[in-house]
Amino acid sequence: MYKHEKDQKKQTQSDDSVSCTSGTTISTDIVSRINPDKGSKCVSAVNDNEAWCGCDGDLVLIDIHDNLKRKIQLNNIQIVFDIAVTTKGEIFVTELDGTNIKKYLQDDRCINIADTKAYETQGICLTSVQDDILVCLYIHNNSKVVRMTTAGQMKQTIQKDKQQQLLYKNPLYVAENINEDVVVVNVKGEYRYKYPDSSQSTYRIKRCCGIACDNTGCILVSDCGNHRIHQIDMDGRFIQFIFTQQHEVQCPLGLSIDNKGQLWLCNNVGNKIQYYTIEQPYV
Repeated sequence: MYKHEKDQKKQTQSDDSVSCTSGTTISTDIVSRINPDKGSKCVSAVNDNEAWCGCDGDLVLIDIHDNLKRKIQLNNIQIVFDIAVTTKGEIFVTELDGTNIKKYLQDDRCINIADTKAYETQGICLTSVQDDILVCLYIHNNSKVVRMTTAGQMKQTIQKDKQQQLLYKNPLYVAENINEDVVVVNVKGEYRYKYPDSSQSTYRIKRCCGIACDNTGCILVSDCGNHRIHQIDMDGRFIQFIFTQQHEVQCPLGLSIDNKGQLWLCNNVGNKIQYYTIEQPYV
């Protein structure tokens, strides 16, 4: 995972990881175990009560009491790669192996806002700028992350470093932090930091399937292969494994932080949506 600095902010000078002391854990309560009718790969919280889930062929709006509030049958989309939901209720969808970015409106109408042609659309997220989104675009040896308006107008391309070397091999997921850093799950590249670095083998990620940034600037990383959620600070230093198999995390996929800082997680390869309240503040 790599981070791009929007304004080339100065990196905090530290070589040490922020590791938790023995017994420092986050007390959690699983409020709800929601069972969508189809496996859900990605989730985007609407508020502290509801979230949209991207399932195979459908978008479903569920609440923490396992109620299906709304369902949208997708138009010609077989497998959803990622979703992002605005405060206006607009849902942005990317498709596995697809080349279009679709927007679903509150009346379920679908608008194709962009055709990325040869580039496959992957991760998508909202930004701090109203009506802006970030999208990961993949093509062999020429991948990039783009910033565009919710109407599909291109605003910025993030593709090369100062030496004009390509930053990405395969950008999978993207998020924007509170300091406007763009955080990307990637296979290859150089940014302000890389997590984990070569000295952090203990924290190695085995198949990352999602990232989210909270309102303190911490970054949560879904580590599907190791059945855990990493918590790192905004400078890439490990804090702790915030959720593990002890918290019933099994093959976690997409995740989202709601307006109260609570976690929605596609768990058990998406067969469950679990909603966690955090009783103890982040360390």
